[in-house]
Amino acid sequence: MTWIISFVSQKGGVGKSTLSQLLSKAYVKNNFKVLLADMDVQQMSSCEWALNGKANGVIDLPDVKEFEHVKDVLTIKDQYDMVVFDGRPSASAQTLEIAKASDLIILPTSASKYDMNPQIKLAHEFRSKNIEIKRIAFVFNRISTTKKNLANAYDYISQTNYACLPVPIFQKTNYEQALEGGKALYETRSGSLNYKAADLLSAIAAILLKLN
Repeated sequence: MTWIISFVSQKGGVGKSTLSQLLSKAYVKNNFKVLLADMDVQQMSSCEWALNGKANGVIDLPDVKEFEHVKDVLTIKDQYDMVVFDGRPSASAQTLEIAKASDLIILPTSASKYDMNPQIKLAHEFRSKNIEIKRIAFVFNRISTTKKNLANAYDYISQTNYACLPVPIFQKTNYEQALEGGKALYETRSGSLNYKAADLLSAIAAILLKLN
């Protein structure tokens, strides 16, 4: 069986690539053969991340390849234990195609309603196309707000009945430095930040186990 997990959004800047890289690298470290499919043919953030990682001698990197069409990814998916889609920075017909092929769809967002509302709208669109609600989950990423505002954001998502991963990722310089070097969020110079990223991975793994 090949797990297919996608990180998609209605808009750019919510950290799809960062989380795609985190999940992909962690599962490679756990002896999975992983394909990270970079669908953003203009930016190719994940492809650049992998190149930086190789240049810096980073180990446990997934296979990262650029794709223009979802069908090309699905053609080779059986060669891998896991396929992770790093979606384009705007919703399109391709986004729905990715979602339909995915076991788990993760929608990153900040704690701002300007980011949450487009993602909720996208989740509703998936539901209208008969994608099961249990396959959709939100995650707060690149958070730079107060604990009170974050708590309000969790409450806002809870009212939609969609799952929201309990571990937020905050905007931190150490995270940025790790990513620039081709590393993942659990490979920073800060132990506490690494543990936070690991906790998020555990939360994702828990959902996958329930879907199995």
